[in-house]
Amino acid sequence: MILQKKSFVILFSNAMNRKPIHTYLPFMLLFIVFVIDAVNLITKTTIAISAPFRELLIVAACAFLFPRVKNAKWLQDANITNKIKTLFISIIGIYVLFFALSSLTSLIPSIPQHRLAVPEFASWRFLFVATCASILSTLFGLTILLLLRDLIYFRRTRTTQRNFYLLLYIAGIQLFYLNWYHFVKSPVDDVGSGGTFGKVLLVLFIMVAVTNSFRTAWVNFLDKKQKLAWFAWGLLMLPASYAFMGLEQHATILQYSVTLSLFIKQIAIFLSVYWSLAMLSVLVHLPTAGLHDKKQRDISSLHRLSRTINQEFDPDRLAVLITQQSSDVIEANGVWLELKDYVTRNISLASAHYLTAFELEILRTHSGHPLSKMIFESGMPIIINETRNDDRTQFLHMLPRSFGSLIGVPIITKDKIIGVLYAVKLAEFGFDDEQLDMMRAFANQAAIALENARLINESIQKERLQQELQIAHEAQMKLLPKEMPNIVGLDIDAVCVTANEVGGDYFDFFQLSDHQLAIVVGDVSGKGPEAAFYMAEVKGIIESLSLAFKSPKDILIRANHILYKSLESNMYVTLLYAMVDVRKRTLVFARAGHCPLLHIKQQTLEANYLEPGGLGLGLDRGQIFKEMIEEQTIPLSTGDVCILYTDGIVEAQNDVKDEYGEDRFIKLAATTSLASAHAIRTSLVKEIKQFIGKTRQHDDLTLVVFRLT
Repeated sequence: MILQKKSFVILFSNAMNRKPIHTYLPFMLLFIVFVIDAVNLITKTTIAISAPFRELLIVAACAFLFPRVKNAKWLQDANITNKIKTLFISIIGIYVLFFALSSLTSLIPSIPQHRLAVPEFASWRFLFVATCASILSTLFGLTILLLLRDLIYFRRTRTTQRNFYLLLYIAGIQLFYLNWYHFVKSPVDDVGSGGTFGKVLLVLFIMVAVTNSFRTAWVNFLDKKQKLAWFAWGLLMLPASYAFMGLEQHATILQYSVTLSLFIKQIAIFLSVYWSLAMLSVLVHLPTAGLHDKKQRDISSLHRLSRTINQEFDPDRLAVLITQQSSDVIEANGVWLELKDYVTRNISLASAHYLTAFELEILRTHSGHPLSKMIFESGMPIIINETRNDDRTQFLHMLPRSFGSLIGVPIITKDKIIGVLYAVKLAEFGFDDEQLDMMRAFANQAAIALENARLINESIQKERLQQELQIAHEAQMKLLPKEMPNIVGLDIDAVCVTANEVGGDYFDFFQLSDHQLAIVVGDVSGKGPEAAFYMAEVKGIIESLSLAFKSPKDILIRANHILYKSLESNMYVTLLYAMVDVRKRTLVFARAGHCPLLHIKQQTLEANYLEPGGLGLGLDRGQIFKEMIEEQTIPLSTGDVCILYTDGIVEAQNDVKDEYGEDRFIKLAATTSLASAHAIRTSLVKEIKQFIGKTRQHDDLTLVVFRLT
């Protein structure tokens, strides 16, 4: 038994916890009112003091019912059209209720037609009908009040909420006063009277209701079809709003509650006033509804088109989209887009729509006509509504179709005009300022899309180039010797530091015998992948010739003959080819326009630049090259150092554009000549990088250092 009681308590507590107590409170209070009325009906007696208490319970029930109605799902929809539909349904419900009550009351005998001091119900049928009708009328009234509030609050201003609350305050004062007047001063008078002060309150309520009813901004946002439908339905519903007033004087509601009867009367007055002014507002806006709808369509199209073009990043397809969709914005008979090339600065036809192939050819031929130049210079849009009489549009006279009006809008990005968007119509005076504004707005979106597409494509191209350069750099590094030659009596080291990912410098070694080594240092004019490509070609040529010829001069003459045929006219190669013989202790070399060879004698530490004559490879067909090329042979002693290098060493610049120079280079080389080849090379590269500092390296650095041991 105890467990059953505990279980009941737990179940009751859980049930109450699921829903707050105020959820059920309105229905509990109305049930208490029904019990009071039922007791009075059964006992056939009515206690006078129970009437004010009963009225207080009804007011409390309505107060607790208000948040339930306010939070109902059908009132939470923010769409203004759905709110109007809900208002229509509520008014239809009132209409149905009014006629239903009229039919039912004819079946109930002995219904008093005036409000009694104390409510009396002659039968159970009368009690049920009065209770249900009053509750339904209250629900409809609260729903209509909240819907009217939402319509009034649409695009509200600072005073909107204040005026609506003022209406509620006056309504509350009126309810309190008329209740006091009925229960205390004149219980048998008409409930809507209230004497002089009651009439003053009624007039004041109507005035504030009219003030609130001017808030019909939502009408502006209905299209023409919706306005016509609303007006037609409004004419049908207007009698229903006045029928709502009839509910207040209906016997069932009149006998049930003074407060509810007065509340329904207030809502009926407010609804009738607001409905009438809203109908008038719709009627006033109907003549201009078509223009408003067109503007809304234009704005919607502008947003839609802007989203479309901003999702396209291919410049050619984007230009096509701009012309296609801009024609929809202003309903033109022809549209074309002229853009200025970022490199050549020439104006050309980028895309067109609604134009024939012949018309396109004429426009393409006359791209950059005086009108475009004028817009590019002024940066201002232009409307010409009589093109047939305007000298600025002479190029249009060549077209098969006779266009009567033209509009041209500059496409501006970052304060730079990158193009002009044109639209034409067959009729004269086909464009107005509103369409010009639409075209300007669309041109602004097009400018952003074009700039984004350009930047994205530049980024993609840059990233692709970086990848290609990285691949080429890796290929170039593979072409360079992976390890230094191992010849007894020769200490050698080399390095190539490219300015870009890929450069035109290179060095190579060819071991001719166990005591002979060929050393090559070259520099292809230019930088980047093209220079690296020619460097690879030169490497293959020199390697092949080294196997067939022993003289550096002969090798360079034949290399020049081959490269002259394959190199571009603006390309050439400087190269130094040296053969060192550790057994004979000699160095034989020739240079094709390359930097001199630096020789440092061990015994005296004397450093000299050796610069026999020569011309760059690929600059001459052969005869002049043969005449200029010289071969030089020098003896070497133990400890002598020779350095082969490219011009990136001596032409290295710091942040003030000073060059490292041959004097600094020869001085540093002489001071480090007693060290190993690796140490000399390391010191030279370190010194040059320190000289350059944070300045970007502008040319490749290549060094080959060897010494006899």
